[in-house]
Amino acid sequence: MAITTKQQRQQRRSEALQLIADGVPPTDAATQLSQTWGCSRRTSLRDIATNAP
Repeated sequence: MAITTKQQRQQRRSEALQLIADGVPPTDAATQLSQTWGCSRRTSLRDIATNAP
């Protein structure tokens, strides 16, 4: 399991928020985040849920 810094988490969550704002469905956004950042799908979904309104 990779260890991420607080700054990396913030960047990933910011990117998740931008994807959702651009109209990307959450499941597709999770896939994109997983591929881009090399994290698990569950982690990506958690990042999206953290930014949910």
